[in-house]
Amino acid sequence: MRKILFWIIAHTGLPWLFREILNRNKVTILLFHAPNAQAAEKQLQILNQKYNIIPLRQYIDILNKQTTNTLPKKPLVITYDDGARENYFLKPILEKYNIPITIFLCSSIVGTNRHYWWTALPEGTASAELENMSNDARLTSLEKYQFQQSTEYDARQALSKAEIDELRPFVDFQSHTCFHPNLPQCTDQESYEEIFNSRNELQSNFELDVYAIAFPNGAYTEREIGIVKDSGYSCSLTTHIGFNELNEDKYHLKRIDILDSADANEVIDKSSGAWHFIQQLQRKVRLKK
Repeated sequence: MRKILFWIIAHTGLPWLFREILNRNKVTILLFHAPNAQAAEKQLQILNQKYNIIPLRQYIDILNKQTTNTLPKKPLVITYDDGARENYFLKPILEKYNIPITIFLCSSIVGTNRHYWWTALPEGTASAELENMSNDARLTSLEKYQFQQSTEYDARQALSKAEIDELRPFVDFQSHTCFHPNLPQCTDQESYEEIFNSRNELQSNFELDVYAIAFPNGAYTEREIGIVKDSGYSCSLTTHIGFNELNEDKYHLKRIDILDSADANEVIDKSSGAWHFIQQLQRKVRLKK
């Protein structure tokens, strides 16, 4: 049913209206995580046909007034969060289509055999309950699943240093904290260490030029914004749905989250803003009843 709905919307003309007229001069930033190679190629292929894909840095340079260059019409930035090992399989696709992307790395997990904490949960267990705990309580609760964030397991889940090096010609690697906690549930010191140390680790251990951070799960408060600025980042990305202007607050950049399994119609509908528009209409109708 869901796929049928996306197909219907994609063929109404609404995505064209939003993409070609209403949002033509706005910067769209998309968020993926770890699609398989087949899904990723279909997603990137359709986006390459519909938009002008630009590097995140190009947009940030304009916001920072470090360049007089202008953006093309229908500018699109593509990002992937976490740095999962599946991202390595993007390499031939990026080469084939010459597409720039940004991958936000958990600096204390990539290049190691440490695991992402939510993968320790039994199948069917929602992570939201743990995300809403204090950081200390979350880590204590995870111990009953034999998980500790500093443990080196037999198999890795994240990109290796060699893979990051291979991807560097095609990928702009940036920060996604150290261990992917829910930052507002951290103490002041924990939040500072996650944000500051991540940038430092990526620059020191991987020789990356780190200017951007994406908040895990999009969760942040003004405390985190302050730490981001103090830590030397030029911008931060959220998961607030929307499109970005050329005078956007660079520490509250909006992104549109797309499922890793999304087919072409879902990608078209969500990236254009048509899907969010339909959802808002449905909410208004329900409220009036």
